[in-house]
Amino acid sequence: MSVSADSSAGKTASVLVLIRGREYLRPYLVRAFGPGYELTFAWEIPTDMDFDMRVAIAGEGETLPEGAGDLPVIEVPEIVCTGMQGTVRELAGDVASGRFFAIRDFSYPRIRVVHGTDVAEAARIAAEAGRPGRWALDDGETPTLNELADALAFRMKGKRLYALPRKWAALFRVGLRWKRFPEATAPDSPRFDEAFGFAPTPVCRYLRTHVYDESSL
Repeated sequence: MSVSADSSAGKTASVLVLIRGREYLRPYLVRAFGPGYELTFAWEIPTDMDFDMRVAIAGEGETLPEGAGDLPVIEVPEIVCTGMQGTVRELAGDVASGRFFAIRDFSYPRIRVVHGTDVAEAARIAAEAGRPGRWALDDGETPTLNELADALAFRMKGKRLYALPRKWAALFRVGLRWKRFPEATAPDSPRFDEAFGFAPTPVCRYLRTHVYDESSL
């Protein structure tokens, strides 16, 4: 699927974006590349097309399709953005329904996250640089699940998390699923921010401070 950031522009540069299962990033990518770029989203590399730039977005350790060995690859953790999926969507659902509780004097495990706007911007930087390799991208802070839940709650029109005493939480087995969530570990690949001088915005700060308007994704 090809998408032009500005069909009225003159000469455009063609960009292949290898992406699978994260199609919700498409509008972020179109905006990040901006006018003058025509993006083709796929997972297999088209054999009948030439591209000026190429980039892949994948999970950590995810196997890429044949022929993608010389692409710059952005390895992403959980992505927070409009249309997000996976663990962060489930967490947001528990926050919205009141099923996620903060526990006093207790911190849930940490989770590696990144915002969709930073994924898209990193993809543009990597595509323009054209350096083959794999780099890990996250928000640089790796918040605890309760910190992320609190920021998501704030974004939901200032919703507040209920806080339970630790003893009550243990008695009623509150939050067992999230307590057992695997603790975040450092990525195996080199960090994108260090390799490219890129400064992602911490997700919790973004959720609390970004001013959403009609142009926001």
